[in-house]
Amino acid sequence: RTTGTISSAIDSAASNEYRIRITGSKGLPFHGSYMVISATGASDSRSVEGVVPAEYSVSGSMVSVSFQKQDRPGTLTLEITTRDGSVLKSANTAAEFGMVTAATR
Repeated sequence: RTTGTISSAIDSAASNEYRIRITGSKGLPFHGSYMVISATGASDSRSVEGVVPAEYSVSGSMVSVSFQKQDRPGTLTLEITTRDGSVLKSANTAAEFGMVTAATR
């Protein structure tokens, strides 16, 4: 299982904690990136590669995510959740080399 954390020291009380969950066909390879925007408007991006399932924890006022399947068969599902697991945004694809994108506001 892939995990990662990104946070910004410049975030203030307006900062939220999010979890980016990648599920679907177990072992499916993917790559993509996520960007976190702080309350001050500063941004921090990360490029990642991994296999399903994976989870990344981020902190900021907004998060934007884009991942692509690296294999033809299988399903890739993206969820952006709150720290307690409430789903804010989700997307999925079964298309060959399909992409999923989502963002919070």
